[in-house]
Amino acid sequence: MSIKPVDFQVMIPRTMEVSKSNSDETQKNYTMQQQQAASTKNNADNTLRQVYSQKRAQDARINQRQKDKESSDKDQKKKEKEKDESSDSKAQRKRMQTSTIDIKV
Repeated sequence: MSIKPVDFQVMIPRTMEVSKSNSDETQKNYTMQQQQAASTKNNADNTLRQVYSQKRAQDARINQRQKDKESSDKDQKKKEKEKDESSDSKAQRKRMQTSTIDIKV
């Protein structure tokens, strides 16, 4: 199939238009990718440089202290309870020992 000169004159300007639109689209995509990469990098830099409020850190310390205190309080209560139980059992043993009477006739 041969191209006639008249057809060729019509096709040349159109190929230029098509190639220009293709290159514009490619350039647009490339520019968008570059902008997204730059914004992602800026966000990452900002989060690295961002100083978190002192209150958060202080709350974390307070919470940890409260947990430590609660656990130590629980341990102390447990020890006191065990001590009370052991002293109660000792008192019951003493009562049992003194309450028995041996009578010989």
